[in-house]
Amino acid sequence: MRKIIVRHEHVDFKNAKITGIEAGVLYRDGGFWVFEYNEDYFNRKGSMPIINLRMSNESRMTKSKTLFPFFSDRLPDKDSETYAFYAKRWKVDVNSTDEMEILTTIGHRGASSFAFYPDGFKPGLWAEVDGDLIKWNDSLFKERYGD
Repeated sequence: MRKIIVRHEHVDFKNAKITGIEAGVLYRDGGFWVFEYNEDYFNRKGSMPIINLRMSNESRMTKSKTLFPFFSDRLPDKDSETYAFYAKRWKVDVNSTDEMEILTTIGHRGASSFAFYPDGFKPGLWAEVDGDLIKWNDSLFKERYGD
């Protein structure tokens, strides 16, 4: 099962380093999108809610037939002048409808302090993040479309 790791991050520009905590995971289960908070993040004082306005035991795992707005807001407008540029940069097919692929590439970092990573990806130094994601995307692209 493919998952997206959601991290609440802090960028240390002086030392070119990203630190943070895993906030949860997003995945598909049948016809549903599922978001589950990471236990440490969920229990941490001052953690920001992602899906609901309040974090309660009932909201620890949330399901929806549609992608949660927190995530769908990161899906770029394909009619935008810059979409083709970013799709090429991240080696994403401009006609891709794979929301998980788009979220972990073009939409992985936005205006908020949350970043989205493919399952198994470990963020490191700032300079490595985009390079590692591009390498990961290269392998995904080759797997799907060949050389």
